[in-house]
Amino acid sequence: MLPKPDIYTHHAHIRLLDNSDAKALSDYYWRNRAHLQDSEPARTEPFYAYENMRNLLLAAEGAFHNGSQIKLGAFGHSDQQLLACIDYSGILNEPMYSCNLGYSIDAQQQGKGLMREFLPRIYFS
Repeated sequence: MLPKPDIYTHHAHIRLLDNSDAKALSDYYWRNRAHLQDSEPARTEPFYAYENMRNLLLAAEGAFHNGSQIKLGAFGHSDQQLLACIDYSGILNEPMYSCNLGYSIDAQQQGKGLMREFLPRIYFS
C-alpha cells in the first residue's frame, strides 16, 4: 500500500482527501462552480450535496488503497480552506509507470503561482 501523502508547503498542507472532507469539497466545488464550468463536466445541483461528496471521497479512498488513484487536497494554513484539488488517476505500475494528472484551484487563488508550488512538492515527495 502507498503511504498517505502528508506534505507541507509555504502556503498549504497537502494531504489525501477522505470522507471527513466532504463538506470542504462540497464548499470548494460550490464556491468555484462558475470558475470550473469550462474545465469540468456539467454539474447539476445534486452533485454539490454533502452525501454525494462523501460517496465520491469513499470511492477515492478505495481507489487509493487499490493503487489506482490519489485524490489530494491543498488546505490553507491560516483558515484550513480547501485551495486546490489534485488528482492522480489511471495509475499504472507495470510494465511502465504512468498516470493522469488533473487539478483545479480556487478562483480566488488563481494567478498566485500556487500550483507551481504544490505540484513539484508532490512529485518529489
